[in-house]
Amino acid sequence: MALKPRNSNVFISNRKLFDWSLLFLWVLIITSLSLLPNHKVAVGFFNFNQADKIFHFIFYFGFAILLFRLLYNTTMKIGNSLLIIAAVIPIVYSGIIELAQEYLVASRNAEFFDFAVNIAGAVAAIIFYRFILRVEFNRFYTKELS
Repeated sequence: MALKPRNSNVFISNRKLFDWSLLFLWVLIITSLSLLPNHKVAVGFFNFNQADKIFHFIFYFGFAILLFRLLYNTTMKIGNSLLIIAAVIPIVYSGIIELAQEYLVASRNAEFFDFAVNIAGAVAAIIFYRFILRVEFNRFYTKELS
């Protein structure tokens, strides 16, 4: 009895499920940490003024990267529209979270600088991804043409 070749659709389906799960988990972590009462957020090692901005940058950098990866793996197209969507969704979500902190969590309030750092993280992720895509594109076509 001959073995059937592995179905590539199963691999793609599993990758999409993994990407969705990872993105959902990342957003859940961002939301949970952002909406915890202020006194429950442990600073630990990062005990200096404005240390939380590092985490804001990392969280929204990761959000944009994971979202772009999901969009790319779903559509298999690369374009400016995917990059813009992957930046805009985290930025809008960041604004919603800041408003929720202001109006829904008694011990927290919205900070414009947090929002600005979140925007910087999302935009940096897109610039980073665009650079990586350009390097990969050049490497692929340099190899093909030589």
